[in-house]
Amino acid sequence: MRYRNVIFDLDGTLTDSGEGIKNSAVYAFEQLGLPVPEENELRKMVGPPLSVGFSVLGVPEAQIDEAVRLYRARYNEGGGKYENRVYDGIGDCLNALKAAGFRLFVGTSKPESLAKEILAGFALASYFDYIAGATWDGSRQNKDDVLAYLLTVIGGADGTVMVGDTHYDVRGAHARSLPCVGVTWGYGTRKELQTAGADALTDTPEELLTYLLWGGTDMNEQTNRDNEALIAFWDQALKLSDEDRAQAGGMGPEDYMMLAPAEKPFLAAQSLGGRSKVLDYGCGIGWAAITAAKAGCKDVTAVDPAAGAVASASFLAEVFGVSDRVHAEHVPADWLKTVPENTYDGLISINVLDVVPPEVAAEIVREAARVVTKDAVVIFGLNYYMTPEHAAEKGEELVDGCRVYQDGVLRLVSRTDAEWEAIFAPYFSVDRLEYYAWPGEEEETRRLFFLRRN
Repeated sequence: MRYRNVIFDLDGTLTDSGEGIKNSAVYAFEQLGLPVPEENELRKMVGPPLSVGFSVLGVPEAQIDEAVRLYRARYNEGGGKYENRVYDGIGDCLNALKAAGFRLFVGTSKPESLAKEILAGFALASYFDYIAGATWDGSRQNKDDVLAYLLTVIGGADGTVMVGDTHYDVRGAHARSLPCVGVTWGYGTRKELQTAGADALTDTPEELLTYLLWGGTDMNEQTNRDNEALIAFWDQALKLSDEDRAQAGGMGPEDYMMLAPAEKPFLAAQSLGGRSKVLDYGCGIGWAAITAAKAGCKDVTAVDPAAGAVASASFLAEVFGVSDRVHAEHVPADWLKTVPENTYDGLISINVLDVVPPEVAAEIVREAARVVTKDAVVIFGLNYYMTPEHAAEKGEELVDGCRVYQDGVLRLVSRTDAEWEAIFAPYFSVDRLEYYAWPGEEEETRRLFFLRRN
């Protein structure tokens, strides 16, 4: 992973505290006898130090200290701090990040003791290694001051990223040489975050999790180039030659078992025979689809973005007498998005997730959870985890700490078991994890994740 430490803003990022903040600000304006700003103006109180927020809203400088006092009286003692909720998806996001080994922190302009109280009240405090905030005496109140203090706790900016919803977060992070991921579900606008120079934008906690887990990358031209190169590579690699076809034509009815890469993946595919509608995603030559059909499933869809692979799958399904059960389709890379919800009660995808760009893999996992039924059997097969030491021994370079390229083609995205479990966690629970080896390999390091939808 590119980042090891993640600093979260609090208001507008972890919790939707706007109601309590705005109501407390209204109270201060009313007590001071000042005109109460419009709703859209009151949003500006969320994010900056209170003195800055009141100044932006036009409170005379001579009355700002009293405005802050009145605000705190209403917010701290009058119930404002409880007019608050955790954003949907935040708990899952934090849980997955901790499971993947990240160190998590909070850096907020809210007084530190109050931030700790609020996070504890929502049962979120335990996720964080440290919670840093402003001081009551004002000696530490701006975001960059809070971050400067927090970085002394963390040990420096290397491998650290800020996550926040306003330009105060972006500019405070950049002032301390930190990248900042802007989140659009809070109180800052997309335009505000872009203008401030946010290094990336995410629209949901799920998207944020994907961005952080996959090493700080988002869907971009490099992703598209990688995807196109992969499809071209597998189109040729999985296309049966005339000689291959002639040899396959002479196989017996049970020889389909030889198509599987190893016994355990074969048994996994065979276990889908009792399902009514199965998807083999990234089917390659179709061995899993054929196995499921042979085991009794009467409706198997085998799809792949590589035309050569689909042609091979279609041919072999005919050779082994299951062309009426196996429907091989050449599909675009984003095909899963077009599939209706709850379509399949079985899904298998072997050696796909960790040989495609990380952003594509994240999309596959997310969409897979959408298209399968609640009781579906879901099986993802993955290659081995390549440690940095193993990569060095093989003369391979781990780009971004996880990607292996050969002749310009992405061939592996190396993740630990824990990292994969964290990636699955928002959508699936792991029923079991099995290890296996290809013929000729001494150790069982390849993986089969058996999942169920959350």
